[in-house]
Amino acid sequence: PTSYLRNVSGNGTSTTCGFAEMGSPDQVFQPGRPRGESEEIMRKALTSLVLAGLFVTVLAAPQPAAAQGDIEWVETAAIPDSANTVWRQALAAAINPDDYVCEPGLIDQWIAELLSATDFATLDTLFMFGSPDWPIVYKLFFDNDDTDEFIGVDGRYTREHAQRERDLINFWDVPLDGVDLYGMHGAVIADDAKMVPVVQFLFGVSATEAQGIVDLVQATIVSDPTIGYDWPLFSFNAVAFGPDPLKIVMGDGLIAFFEDTRLANNGVDVVYAHEMAHHIQGVLDVFAEEPSPEATRRTELMADAFSVYFLVHARGAAFNKHRALDTFEVSFIAGDCAFDSPGHHGTPNQRRLAAEWGADVALDRPRGQIKSAASMVALFDAELPTIVAPD
Repeated sequence: PTSYLRNVSGNGTSTTCGFAEMGSPDQVFQPGRPRGESEEIMRKALTSLVLAGLFVTVLAAPQPAAAQGDIEWVETAAIPDSANTVWRQALAAAINPDDYVCEPGLIDQWIAELLSATDFATLDTLFMFGSPDWPIVYKLFFDNDDTDEFIGVDGRYTREHAQRERDLINFWDVPLDGVDLYGMHGAVIADDAKMVPVVQFLFGVSATEAQGIVDLVQATIVSDPTIGYDWPLFSFNAVAFGPDPLKIVMGDGLIAFFEDTRLANNGVDVVYAHEMAHHIQGVLDVFAEEPSPEATRRTELMADAFSVYFLVHARGAAFNKHRALDTFEVSFIAGDCAFDSPGHHGTPNQRRLAAEWGADVALDRPRGQIKSAASMVALFDAELPTIVAPD
């Protein structure tokens, strides 16, 4: 099957790849540039590279399966060829940044504040060795035992996610029961037995050399009172991964962001349902063969719409009006302005519009009917040109 690497928010495919896009330390610290100016530029670069790793989606496309359970999913009328032509033209057209209102938002500000509170020498060491990547690399490529997982630093979101998982499996007419849920925690960086293999994997060094790197990063974390192993940027991510095994990883740092912005429960729900939507896209083979800003924007906005459709639908999570408004806000703040990046996910306005569209479809009469995932794809593609129209 074809593999796919997608982001839901940010401007790259992982923190490491994002660093390459933003420029290396040698490019930032140019000869003759004042150190203070260099540090400010570097902090801005670090803010962008952290955003680059948000909500990565790595999927392959298995074959669709028959509908499950006793729910009757409703197929919509066929979308006219003219509508298909319109969205395909929108997909093929290069994005013109001048067409859109877009500026750094709440996530950028929150990350920048975390970085500004920390000594630059500490940041230099942590990012030099890519340590904010270590927890997600461990979860994706080394941890395949989901029996001891918990969500949130103290596990307070574990039960809620287990219930959401059951709800999503029963709601959609595609096979999702093979998707396992993992929690990502910065505390794993303190575990030598887990981190040494990760560092070897990332840098191709010996076990002895990897142990030295792990020791240095751990010492840096312990010596700086503004960091600690629970520092949100060590786990500021949510990931859908596949095909073998199928995973969704929810990071403590992302949950911390939602807690700090009064969006905790609703924000976590939006992200989890969004990540599950990517697995639906994998089943239906929705992803383009080659990533591009336009193609990624389509699948990410579609996942926003699918997420809110489930959360607002009477037979889904049945969010009330207040909680539904929060879903629009979460979608808005996750937008980005990286128009020329293959990881572009849509502007804040576009993400809000996609979420609002999902809610509108969920509230259509008759409200008890659930549209099939394939029908939702077709309906969304017909709406896409409106969602991405110039502001």
